[in-house]
Amino acid sequence: MPRKKDIDTANKPDTEENIISFVPQSNKVFNGIYTREQWLADGLPADEFAVFHERQEELLPKLAQDQDVVNLFSQLMLKHNEFVQKEGWQMNDPFLVSFDFSTTALVGFMGYLQGYDFTTLSRRLHEDMRKRSSLYTLFPQSLPLNHNYHENNLMRAMLFWALSFRALDEFAFNKTAADKAMPTVLESLKYLQGWHYGSECEYRGSMMHPLGPTFHTTFTTPRFSTIWLTLLELDPLYQTPPASADIDTSYLPVRLTDTTNMRDIVYFLKNEDANITTGLPLIIEALKRNGLDLSYTLFSCTGTREQAQEAAAVFAKAGTNYLLHIPSDDFPRGKLPAMTKMQKEFANCHSAFQRLSDVWVKTSIDLSHAEVDADADSGIVTFVSSIDLDNTEDANKLACALGEEPLSSINDKVDMMLDEACAFFPMDQVFSQVEHMMLEPSGFIQIREAFHSFVLKRMKAEKSANKALYTQAATPKGVQEVLKNDDHFLHFFTLYCQQKLAQSKGA
Repeated sequence: MPRKKDIDTANKPDTEENIISFVPQSNKVFNGIYTREQWLADGLPADEFAVFHERQEELLPKLAQDQDVVNLFSQLMLKHNEFVQKEGWQMNDPFLVSFDFSTTALVGFMGYLQGYDFTTLSRRLHEDMRKRSSLYTLFPQSLPLNHNYHENNLMRAMLFWALSFRALDEFAFNKTAADKAMPTVLESLKYLQGWHYGSECEYRGSMMHPLGPTFHTTFTTPRFSTIWLTLLELDPLYQTPPASADIDTSYLPVRLTDTTNMRDIVYFLKNEDANITTGLPLIIEALKRNGLDLSYTLFSCTGTREQAQEAAAVFAKAGTNYLLHIPSDDFPRGKLPAMTKMQKEFANCHSAFQRLSDVWVKTSIDLSHAEVDADADSGIVTFVSSIDLDNTEDANKLACALGEEPLSSINDKVDMMLDEACAFFPMDQVFSQVEHMMLEPSGFIQIREAFHSFVLKRMKAEKSANKALYTQAATPKGVQEVLKNDDHFLHFFTLYCQQKLAQSKGA
């Protein structure tokens, strides 16, 4: 939950630009510049700007001069940064926070390799302005400085990433196998970046999409950006008080997932607006202000029949598209009313169906290699949509959007595990247990062990050449200590990743 100063707009300060010059190669990837004017407008403490700015001035020349660092982060993030810039997504609404999956996953991964658990990393990023400055300098798509990364956001992004590199299933989980798998891990980061799925008028599949990684189709109009939302979060009857007394209860955090552009989104609604009729329009307008084209957006929402009616009216008025998932039990005897009655009940309704196969048969998509159980929810869920399935292109776009549902369910599963466990155990203990449950089978634990072994060997070699290079001893404990220094960590992280990628290409 944001602090009050995170949301309230500060008085306009005097303009004071602090632009740091870059060399041509690095300004394409390391361009997270925060001016003093922007800093104060975001309500950040004036006395902390000097610390932030000093760290940027210290770090940027090092980044610019180290071609290995520039090359590595260009490989990992440059296409993503350019895609986000082209799409025009900006966090213009103070109540809306967007966690970019690619950036959040890499932040969590690098912090984990440094030796932090997610809870400690979250606190360090929140409390240590030098570390936050390093983060913002490395990742232009990181959160604005008046918001913070939380454990559950880091966990969800890391889980997205872990499920994207299925090639790890080929390896036994030991340090040697994890070491070999590192190139796959790094290269699979692209699955968390919107550009990988094609331009706005095409769609490419992925390892996490049931249509498969080789799937590709084109459209004459832009594809849908699919936003997933649980309508119960906006129904006062189902809202529960926060688990911690430290959370600001004057705002209700409503979570959405943009599975097309790979964003984990939270909107902070004032309590008096926490309902579908009032709150949902505020969320839609915030998304629009932040760069989302509503005419090519699809809101995929779960909720009761009554909640869906309210939501359909809001979507119709906003001029955007919807797909409503309603329990079939809400329709007597499982039968759908005639379309004329459905259109009176659900504004701008153009289709209703109880089997996903009703969508697939309307498409021109080749499903011969797809892993789609088109009738898995038959008799359980009724779908109501503003999409006209008799329009083949719109049916194709809807089918692609439906394929993104597994990505949305990942978020729900992480939150469900945390909520259930927090009801019985202390929060810090729960996060630690869930973190281990998630990281061990994904191979991240073994990857960290392999990385620390690499650092130990490099430390020994570098200290042999220059004993004064590190004050820490070349021992496992010394490795843990030296990696807490962000500059030293970046040095070893770059060497390790570059070596593994080079070995992969030479194989």
